[in-house]
Order: sequence, then C-alpha cells, then structure tokens
Amino acid sequence: MKTFVLYALEASAETEALKKVVAEADKKAAAEQALREKHEARVIEAERELQEAVKKSEALEQSLAGKESELAQVVQAADDARAEARGALKDIQEARKVAAGAFADLPRNISDAA
Repeated sequence: MKTFVLYALEASAETEALKKVVAEADKKAAAEQALREKHEARVIEAERELQEAVKKSEALEQSLAGKESELAQVVQAADDARAEARGALKDIQEARKVAAGAFADLPRNISDAA
C-alpha cells in the first residue's frame, strides 16, 4: 500500500511535469503571437504601399490625360500652320506666274525698248 508521502511525491512530480508542459505551451503561444503581430505589420505596410502606388498611378493617369490633350492641341496647331504655309506657298507661286507673265511682255534691255 502506498503511503501518503508517495502519493504526494507522485503528485508533485506530475505537477512539475504539467508546469513544464504549460511553460512550453506559453512559449509557443508567445512565439506564435509575435509571429502573427510581425505578419500583421507586414500586411499593414504592404497595404499602405499599395495605396500609395494606386494614388501615384491615378495621378500619372490624370497627368497623361492632360498631356494627351495638350499634344492633340499642338498637333492641331501644327496642322493648321502647315495648311497656312501651303496656302502662302501657293499664293507665292501664283504671284510668280503673274509676275513672270507681266514681265514677259517687257523688253529685255533698253535697245529692245527703242
């Protein structure tokens, strides 16, 4: 028959073993909590970076739209200037023809005029 002392010793040993198991479980839980917090911090940082990238992308899209509009205006102005230059060239060519025809009837030198 076991005595009270033996039961107490066994209970004490069992309690120590349980305390070790609980301490290990606490360490694991603390490590998992730290890992979870680290992961959450990374997720929050990634979300912030993503939001910044989206804002930057939207700003670039708006800037691009403005530049496209500006470019379209410049292209139109260049087309208009080109058309005006062609018209002026045509006018100059016609004026040359008129002048050439007007001067064709004139004598070439003074002796021809006399």
